[in-house]
Amino acid sequence: MISTQLISRSLSGALIALGMSMTAQVQAKSTAALDVEVHETISAFEKEQSHAREILDHAKGALVCPKMRKGGIFGIGAGRGHCVLLIGGRTDSYYNYTAAKAGFLLGYESNSMIMVFNDTSSLEKFTKGQGKWEIGIDASVTVAEASVGGKLNTENLKEAVVAYLFGEKGLILDATLEGGGFHKVK
Repeated sequence: MISTQLISRSLSGALIALGMSMTAQVQAKSTAALDVEVHETISAFEKEQSHAREILDHAKGALVCPKMRKGGIFGIGAGRGHCVLLIGGRTDSYYNYTAAKAGFLLGYESNSMIMVFNDTSSLEKFTKGQGKWEIGIDASVTVAEASVGGKLNTENLKEAVVAYLFGEKGLILDATLEGGGFHKVK
């Protein structure tokens, strides 16, 4: 008879392998293809949010992630995405987003994210690091929320770093960015 402990360990190992496979590096997209997706993402953001242009014009920099993917099962999850940092509306550098998380999460979701740096200090902390920037460790990120009609809650839009998540597809019982980090592509 197989023991409960053996089944538990086997299941845990399989879930860890699943999480690792979701965060494993895959062949990077070409920068040209990613740049096209970034401009499409900005256009979608501008169509969805009436103040998008004002938000982007005010920002000292914007990290645009056309497709962020996150999935989890039985409390173990992972996420990934490819992003472009824009400064002055021009491509500055490329980043990968990866996340590993334990806790209550279940499902799969993909969305777009634009993270704006509203002051020079927060942008410098992001760009001057050692090529790695962790959410919740290197900086606190405010997630902007839209109401049912798509209008942004403007209470937190003046924070140093604000993330706008939109274009959600799928369903996951977890709506945070915690546990994730950005790694500069050399």
